[in-house]
Amino acid sequence: MKNKFTFLIMACLIIVCITGCQGEKNIKESPAESKNTANNEKISGKVDCGDKFKCGDLSYSVIGVRTNEYDNGAKYLILKMEAYNNSLSDVMFSAIDKFKLYGKSNEEYTLDLFADVDVRLEGQITSKNKIMGEVAFDVTDSKDESYILHIGDNYDNYKPAFNISEKDIDKTFEECFESNGVKSDYGIGDTIESKQFNVTLDSAQIKPSDKEGKELLVCEFTIKNNKTDNGTFMLGFSILGAYNSNGLKLDVKDIDVTLPVDINGNSTVTGKVPFYIETGTRDFYVTVKPDLNEFDKMVNIVFSAE
Repeated sequence: MKNKFTFLIMACLIIVCITGCQGEKNIKESPAESKNTANNEKISGKVDCGDKFKCGDLSYSVIGVRTNEYDNGAKYLILKMEAYNNSLSDVMFSAIDKFKLYGKSNEEYTLDLFADVDVRLEGQITSKNKIMGEVAFDVTDSKDESYILHIGDNYDNYKPAFNISEKDIDKTFEECFESNGVKSDYGIGDTIESKQFNVTLDSAQIKPSDKEGKELLVCEFTIKNNKTDNGTFMLGFSILGAYNSNGLKLDVKDIDVTLPVDINGNSTVTGKVPFYIETGTRDFYVTVKPDLNEFDKMVNIVFSAE
C-alpha cells in the first residue's frame, strides 16, 4: 500500500513538472519569430523583395531592384525601398546607419551615399506615414549571385532582412505601405514663426521642365531673419526637403534656385526653389526647420499646386 501511495505521488509530480515545463515554453516563445499573416510583416528572419520587415519603430520593403554599370567598370546594386514610421512621432531618416549588404560569400559591399540614384531614401517620415527612395551599393568586384540586406539602427543591432537574388534584378514589386496623408496647420500663405526665422510659402506653381516625364514644382518663399546678426538659411538644413503625397522626396533644380542663403539681420528676402516632380503630381508637403537651434522642431507645410 505504501509503495502504491508513493507511486501515485511521483506520478502527480511528473505530470505537474511536464505541465509546468510546457507552460514555461509557451511563455518563452518569442513573438519576434512569428509572421503576422494579416499584413505579411516579418518581425524577425529574412523576407523576400516585396514583403515587409520591421525593425524598431520602422518597417521596410524593397519594391525594386536594378543595377547601374559605368564605362569605367564600376557597378552598383540599387534598391528602391519604402520606409514606414509606425510610431506616433515624426522621424528624421537617413540611410547612412541603417543598411549593410552582404553577398553569399559573406563579403560586405559598401553603401555609397553619393551614387547616382533617382531619389535618395532620406528625409522626415511623419507619424504613420512613409518615404520612398533608393540606396546604392558598390558591387564592382562582386562574384556573388545573391545578396542579403541587413537592417539596423544607429550603426548597431543589424539583422538579416531581405533576400536579393539575380531573379529580382530589373523587377518592380507592389508598394507595401500606403500613405495616410500628411496633416499640418500650415499651408500656402501661413507663416511659421520662430526666434531665428519666419518662413512663409507664398505660392506653388507647376511649370514645364527640361526632363522627359517630369514637370517643375516652383515654390516661392518669404524668409524673415528675426535676429540682429546675419543668418544662413540653407536648403537641406532650413528647408529639409519637399515630398509628394506618397513620401517620394523631390530633387531640386539647383541652377534655378533664387532663394538667398545669407540673410542680413532684421531683414526679409524672397526667392524661388524649383523641384522636379512626376508629371501629373499635384499634392505635396515641404518640411522646414525654422530655427536651427531648435533641433527637434520640424514643421510641415501641406499644399496642392495648380
